[in-house]
Amino acid sequence: MRLPDSSHPRTARIALNVTLALLLISTPLLSQDIGFENARLVDPATREIHEGAILVRNGVIVAVKSALPSGFAGTRVDLEGRWVIPGLVDMHTHSFGNGGPGGPPQMMGVGGVARVALYAGVMAFLDLFSPEDQILQFRNSQRAEHDVGATVFAAGPCLKTVVHVGTWDDLREAVLAGAAAVTHTPGSAQMPTDLPRLMAENGTAHIPTLAVQGDFARFVDDYSMLDDALLNAVTTEALLGGYKVALEGGSPLVGWLDMQRANVQTNQKDVRALAASGVMMLTGTDGGNVGVFQGFSVQREMELLVEAGLSEWDALRAATTNAATFLDQP
Repeated sequence: MRLPDSSHPRTARIALNVTLALLLISTPLLSQDIGFENARLVDPATREIHEGAILVRNGVIVAVKSALPSGFAGTRVDLEGRWVIPGLVDMHTHSFGNGGPGGPPQMMGVGGVARVALYAGVMAFLDLFSPEDQILQFRNSQRAEHDVGATVFAAGPCLKTVVHVGTWDDLREAVLAGAAAVTHTPGSAQMPTDLPRLMAENGTAHIPTLAVQGDFARFVDDYSMLDDALLNAVTTEALLGGYKVALEGGSPLVGWLDMQRANVQTNQKDVRALAASGVMMLTGTDGGNVGVFQGFSVQREMELLVEAGLSEWDALRAATTNAATFLDQP
């Protein structure tokens, strides 16, 4: 068995439907044993797919088996051969809501973003800059009260450092200073040939954020991309309408669009070279900025990693097991 091939760019979204179903079905039954059977279980870490069952107890997966135990007395849910993958993670967002090129932004607050992210199959996100009181207060209350929504990780006291970079010199300095990860792919300037090896040797992960660096131009150039059902479910008509008038009246974002169009191929080439050198890749969207959307754009980032030359397995790992490893999560 194998993943569907890359001729189907929405592969990740097909699998996510099951991840979301697991959460929705189990929420009102947390005190009971639930068995999800007849699933196609995808393990990005081992690149294996096998048929089996998942046993959930008190809201926690306690076992993955070939079949439910004999005499299982809990609630049975037949997944009828649907795909099950680990939850996705956004390793770079700003969780106030969604920005847009025209009209007011879609303000959701941290709690709203956590719920929208979960709806899109994103189980956790790392906020890399928001009002400190808001983000940390929500994070703490979420952990204490088990609020519904994607798990929030946020800047504050921590052992790992994620550094925003704008140039290759920035990236080099961050790696040499011991950064655990760098986020963004510098633009059109040629990447120094020694940087992939330097990053790999120092164990510095990369969060490319290809979506925020190219999707605004893609949406403006092809408005049909805005008709995606998931995108419409997690945004508003007013927000998406702003993209269709982005260039009217001499928009100040014209320069941003030109830069995106010019740098797409260079960014893809650099990400491909970094991944080929063994640099750990992590998905991140830079949510809150124009051209990306909370929850939805994690799946876009996976698609863009595949377009850049990563295998579907590697793109899936970037969004799941790699992110879990980086965050020290089981």
